[in-house]
Amino acid sequence: MTRVSQVIVPSLDAPKRSSNFFTQFQEDTALSAFERWMVYLDYRLAKDENDKEAQRMKTVGERAIVKLLPGDVQIAGVTRTGQIEFALDGQRVATVGLSDGFRSIIALAGDLIWRLLQAFPDLEDPTQAPGVVLIDELDIHLHPTWQREIAGWLRDVFPHLQFFVATHSPLIAAGAGEDALTLRLAQTNGQLTITEIPYIHLAGTVERTLTSDAFGLESTYTPATARKIRRYHALRQGHGPLQGVDKKEYQQLELFLREIQPHRDLPAPDSLEARIDRFLDRFLDTHLP
Repeated sequence: MTRVSQVIVPSLDAPKRSSNFFTQFQEDTALSAFERWMVYLDYRLAKDENDKEAQRMKTVGERAIVKLLPGDVQIAGVTRTGQIEFALDGQRVATVGLSDGFRSIIALAGDLIWRLLQAFPDLEDPTQAPGVVLIDELDIHLHPTWQREIAGWLRDVFPHLQFFVATHSPLIAAGAGEDALTLRLAQTNGQLTITEIPYIHLAGTVERTLTSDAFGLESTYTPATARKIRRYHALRQGHGPLQGVDKKEYQQLELFLREIQPHRDLPAPDSLEARIDRFLDRFLDTHLP
């Protein structure tokens, strides 16, 4: 029995203008676009190794994609069956075998590069071209370490593109850069409000970013831990010394808090500091609106 290998004959149609929008929201579509133009350029160079235009586009595209991929990753080439392979950790891995994070970045970068090459055919390096790019949920499939860096990578590879990025990741938001404009969009009773969040890159930690006005998260603790913390403070703010079951519960919660916050100084429930805290809490609750 003879096995016949499938050989892909490349063809490349100019992308429709409408696809400028939906490819950024459909990874498979963008990834297939990258694979098509890689196979197309490889085919052109196989037919004519002196095809300078194809070599230029291939060099520009590969350089941009490799620069965006984390770690020491290189494009190894195109197989005779039309598969793109990458050199990763000493192995040749086809696009389909890469992680979702790698695939997402390749899809994004590959689609951008190809469109820039089409839009600016006479520009020696289309990655230097100006433009506007909309990206929804840039953080999808990306490891947290990549989320911290992806905005900087994109700005470095495409310095003259203006990126409008929607995200639910504090790492993406904080990593956008000092000159980035951060806006929070909220809809209440059918009304859209837009609030500028200044200096988010100075938040310092993910926790502070999440609990800032950008995301408005009440607590970064798990729901169960947050309930224990609220119960601990409720017991601290009670009237009079703790007795019986309440005192035992308080002691258990205190041990729990010392375990999750080893450097925090927790006053004893009947200490002067705890009584002052209870007085101030009751005073503020009574006199503040």
